Amino acid sequence: MSNSPFLTPFSNLPSTLPVFPLAGAVLFPGLQLPLNIFEPRYVSMVIDALGADRLMGMVQPRGTPGEAASPTAIHNVGCVGRITTLQETGTGGFFIILSGEYRFRVGEELSLRNGYRRIRPDYAEFGADTAVVDIPRSVLEELRPMLEQFASRSGLQVSWDDWERAETMRLVDTICAQFPFEAEVKQAFIEADAGDQRTSLLKAALQMGASPLTTSRGQTH
Repeated sequence: MSNSPFLTPFSNLPSTLPVFPLAGAVLFPGLQLPLNIFEPRYVSMVIDALGADRLMGMVQPRGTPGEAASPTAIHNVGCVGRITTLQETGTGGFFIILSGEYRFRVGEELSLRNGYRRIRPDYAEFGADTAVVDIPRSVLEELRPMLEQFASRSGLQVSWDDWERAETMRLVDTICAQFPFEAEVKQAFIEADAGDQRTSLLKAALQMGASPLTTSRGQTH
């Protein structure tokens, strides 16, 4: 991916991180995730992040169809997002866009702050998350028929013209993040390294007939 001049330097990533557990909402380095925030604890999280480094972590709960309550276990790997767009909704909440920066491994969970969860993240494995990874176009063309079938089963309207113009690594990550795969499949994608490993997992999921997500999952909390 191309580094933004606003990207948080790897050495400046925070030692404590607020986390937002939400099934099916997976943030990837270099991609964006829109969220409607209205629950008081997450409104507090956003306000606190704005007063600090504008960073928060997206994680998925384990085996839970919705957003995790405090006792619920969370997956070991998530992604730091930087708040790059914020708009007040007029009802006491926010619309935000998170820009993905680096993945992290979940370490110690800390005490709640204003109702939201915090962890000590470990970024050590993921310093290369901003590197550009080359994926041959031939690999994407091999995936296209399977993706078309999945999109048809999912009722998705996909602009395949955009496929021809997209950067290959970004396209694979966008498919992994935005296509309605089940939460556990999405977790496998985020835990895989960008490039061959993630692309191979995507291909395997499609070959095994991965089912589109059938339960509604909102990104509003």
